[in-house]
Amino acid sequence: MREKKKEAGTRSLTGIYSLIMMLYWAEFAVVYGYASVYLLGMGYSNTRIGVVLAAAALGAVLLQLLITEHMKDADALEVKRSSAILAGCFLAAGAALVLIGSKVGTAGAGANAGSGNGSAELVLLAAVCIIYGIMALIVETLTPFLNSLATVSAASGANINFGIARGLASGAYSLVSFFAGHASAAAGVRIIPVITLPLCALLLILLLKFPAAHAGRQGRAETAEGHGTAPEAAGNHGSAAEAAGSHGSAVETGQKGTASEGTAQNEKAAKNEGVAQKSGEAGKQQKNLLSLLRENQRFATVLFGTLCIYICHLLVNTYAFQIVSSKGGGDAELGIGTAVAALTEIPVMILMGIYRKKIHAGRWILVAGIVYFIRCIGYLFLPSVGGYYAMQLLQVMSWAVLGVVTVYYVSEVLKAENEVRGQACFTMAFSLATVLSSLLGGVLIDWKGVSAMLICAAAFAAAGILLNAAAQKRQ
Repeated sequence: MREKKKEAGTRSLTGIYSLIMMLYWAEFAVVYGYASVYLLGMGYSNTRIGVVLAAAALGAVLLQLLITEHMKDADALEVKRSSAILAGCFLAAGAALVLIGSKVGTAGAGANAGSGNGSAELVLLAAVCIIYGIMALIVETLTPFLNSLATVSAASGANINFGIARGLASGAYSLVSFFAGHASAAAGVRIIPVITLPLCALLLILLLKFPAAHAGRQGRAETAEGHGTAPEAAGNHGSAAEAAGSHGSAVETGQKGTASEGTAQNEKAAKNEGVAQKSGEAGKQQKNLLSLLRENQRFATVLFGTLCIYICHLLVNTYAFQIVSSKGGGDAELGIGTAVAALTEIPVMILMGIYRKKIHAGRWILVAGIVYFIRCIGYLFLPSVGGYYAMQLLQVMSWAVLGVVTVYYVSEVLKAENEVRGQACFTMAFSLATVLSSLLGGVLIDWKGVSAMLICAAAFAAAGILLNAAAQKRQ
């Protein structure tokens, strides 16, 4: 009986997991990729949009901190149930937003509400703001849960190829971004939350159908010994920053997002958990974050340099609609540009494990910073939508690289017992970048326009280049 369970546990779950990731990132594409489109259309200023997204990012970080302790020993069934609950909450919030949003007037009504006229409109607009923020918070919070679903399932003996799943997810992100842009241009911004409903409903169904086994701590430890650590059993995995932060999202993460959050952190946690079970001392050897940064100054320099590049990345992605609008484009053009960027990153994200063996991961981070600086200059001076598309093609050497390579950098420069802490540092950096970029970008656009925001983004990219170049000289 025990052998039958073991054989069943080794079956491939890549197919259903890939579908889950595709639906999740498609949903992410709508919620974050079209946040500015929707909220501007409902009468919000860029500054208020920044506040909503920053609050969602901060809320996601706090929520993740609260649940991390509870979920650290969770098995696949517990992670699946938590993910399904979050998906159900998102579905309910999305339905409420569709209903309330349909009662809100045009952008002009929003302006009147802002000037003190129409208290009913003011209440509706406040509700739209709160619900959209809740949806963004849930999307960000889901990222580490879905990444953990792969690693804990793999640790229980299932076969999941995260690289394939994440590559297909980027393809889904691209297609849905293209569709959402054209749908919004044809039917108006109120179609945006409607698009999320079938995506989330399908996601919830697949999560409920996902074959996750329940196992106690002892059972998971026995399985890990039989099948190896989670990342070994899972196959080709992606990184924390990639999952949390891809496509300009917050912790994304994560991205990420969140931001911050991600597969690599879970993979390294699983790896170190396995080491601790064998030696019983790995946890005791881990340093606190401050002492880790003090004792690894080159790592600290790269971390702060990457933080600057993260801010640049999030500025140009969170406010992509404003950039496109400044060049005469609209919703459809935003969809095309986002789709182009998402498609270019797929092969690099999958193959970075090979590329990084030829060039040190720290140098790849420097390359990404240089390309981001070039993109900002291009966005600033190229006057047409065609120029915007051309700069989106450079995603292949910017986010496609940065979103994956940080996990390899941590493995290269830190001792094994400190890798989890190192990944946590990059996760928190992305979370901080999300909050700062959301607030800073909205204020700059309302104050001095899109050009000021792009100059600021270029300045952060330049700072990231200088810090990472200095770190490379110390190598």
